Amino acid sequence: MSEENKRLVRRYYEEVLNQRRPEVFDELAGRQFRSYLANGVSVDLDVYKQAIAASLAAMPDLHVTVDDQLADLARRDRVLRGRRRGGA
Repeated sequence: MSEENKRLVRRYYEEVLNQRRPEVFDELAGRQFRSYLANGVSVDLDVYKQAIAASLAAMPDLHVTVDDQLADLARRDRVLRGRRRGGA
């Protein structure tokens, strides 16, 4: 994983999730952004941003800590903490 990609991943967790600034995701992802779900279905940027908003609403105390980032397929070791308060 390149250093630039690592920086983008860390910004996502720190700024978008930990600082609750979903608008930063627009800076990190291009309009061609696709995310693939476990079942192989892909979602576009707008759907992914809706999922971010729903996750932040459902877990208002969510905090992500990235412990390590590895080169293979952008895998990250991370810890997510938070209580679900309803919503998504």
